[in-house]
Amino acid sequence: MSREHRMPSGHRVFAQYAHAPNALGYCGPAGSERLQAVACGGAPDTDVVALAKQFSGAWPYQEVIARLAGIPDPVDERVVRAYWTADELTDGIDRAEFGAALLARLAPQAGHYWKHLTADLLAEASPTHNFHVFGVYPWSRLLSTGMPQPLQVLDSCRISWGEVVGIDADRAVVRSRRLQWDGTRLSLGAEQDDPADYQVTEGAFVDGLAVGDHVAVHWDFVCDRLDPDRVGRLCRQTEWQLAQTNQRLAGEVSPTSPKRTDANVSQLPRLHLTACGRIGADMNKILNSLSEDEYVLIRETKKAQMADLDEDKLIKLHTRVRRARNKHVKLYRQEGAAKVENKGARGAVRRPTCATPTRQKSSRRR
Repeated sequence: MSREHRMPSGHRVFAQYAHAPNALGYCGPAGSERLQAVACGGAPDTDVVALAKQFSGAWPYQEVIARLAGIPDPVDERVVRAYWTADELTDGIDRAEFGAALLARLAPQAGHYWKHLTADLLAEASPTHNFHVFGVYPWSRLLSTGMPQPLQVLDSCRISWGEVVGIDADRAVVRSRRLQWDGTRLSLGAEQDDPADYQVTEGAFVDGLAVGDHVAVHWDFVCDRLDPDRVGRLCRQTEWQLAQTNQRLAGEVSPTSPKRTDANVSQLPRLHLTACGRIGADMNKILNSLSEDEYVLIRETKKAQMADLDEDKLIKLHTRVRRARNKHVKLYRQEGAAKVENKGARGAVRRPTCATPTRQKSSRRR
């Protein structure tokens, strides 16, 4: 391959970590096949920077990290790794300065919806993906609803690490520590073995993946091989982030806090559905778990909003609805699979007990 067409290393690393949530329709532009190819070391002519700019979460972080570190390219490998897994560059960035710069960037575009993006969040600020997952995203604020989705999303969206203990042509088995919620605090549980995808149509993101490798996992997909130093940094940063998040959660559930009810459990706005005269508590919880983009999408599907759309715009709206649907179908299936006994079947799921369900992974191979 000629030098002028060689893919910069940071571009491939970005694709490796960003692909899984993009393929699931959670963030970034449509057309995940382009990121798949880049993550496998192919498609050198892909404009990764243009794709990265469409990730409303990762891109602002990487821009601010690059600026504070004096690096001109937000997709430089040092910047990319600093954001996704933490590295030496992360250690050299002042958290308070980073947090102030990031919130100044995010708050205006988030509008009134995410009212928690204030200076009160600076104590949790860190130039990493973990801060976005646990601090900026609303999911940690929904843990007390008792619904399984917040914990599932937090655990899947964070970058976890583990050791490959089994592998076949389709999937790997990774031994790692899953996220737990005991009703008051988040923590990492005991090690357990879980299946994880590592292959796409174009190949594998990690060349020569083998038993004994330490890897990074994002949305149940093995996206990178980690050396001991990177494992240690990611572990320490995750523990630090969880400690900051738990301090906030402790304040939110303190004895002096208002009692949690369906009416005040979240600061997220609700849709006022009048067709049935009222909205049930379960529906309130579901609506509270939606992102701002999903609320906007629901509004756009109203008859009055769609009346003036031409064919092309209707197709685009339909595509967005399908991506959002796929996201929630996956979470629903994970919840159902967790209730299936080891020797049972989906048709024989028993009523849930007080035991914490074990998650079942779904295949992403195409």
